[in-house]
Amino acid sequence: MSVYNELVTVNDLNNVSQIFTELKKLNVNAMLDSEKLHNLFMVRYGDRNVNPSIINLTPFQIADLLTFEYGTKWEILSTEIWVGFNLGAKQVNKKTETITKTENREVLKDDINKVSAYDTNDLLANDGSTSNTTDGLTGSESRVITDEIIDMETVYNNLANTQKNSIIESVLNDVKNLITLSIY
Repeated sequence: MSVYNELVTVNDLNNVSQIFTELKKLNVNAMLDSEKLHNLFMVRYGDRNVNPSIINLTPFQIADLLTFEYGTKWEILSTEIWVGFNLGAKQVNKKTETITKTENREVLKDDINKVSAYDTNDLLANDGSTSNTTDGLTGSESRVITDEIIDMETVYNNLANTQKNSIIESVLNDVKNLITLSIY
């Protein structure tokens, strides 16, 4: 019996968990915990029918196709634009300032105590010290200043954005779109 005559569900595939493992290897910065992504995917889409053209592909081949099509989007969603995103922020001004300091100070100090005899105006060296000190201060300091204007209306309006811009939702939906049939 041909595989194409019988519909196979995601639950019937043995290598679904390996797809997420391979995705993690190919998209180190964008991917989260591959085991949790697999578990979420199985709970949500385990009963979906699999696209027959996917069945004979290896997990690496599927992950490679997903990365080719969606990798750039996943990278954008996982950048710091969305890390620490404040739902209530109507406006956020973030300034990064780097200050480079270079300061060289050289101090040459020559302290000599001199004395004279009671019957002469000539000064003679009695004791003292000579020192030469160099302070070289170099380095840079960086600081980020964030100014946020927060209101409740913005919180409400941004709730939809968290769903659209969620890296987890995006990855699960993209995997679903590639390996399952759209017959629902």
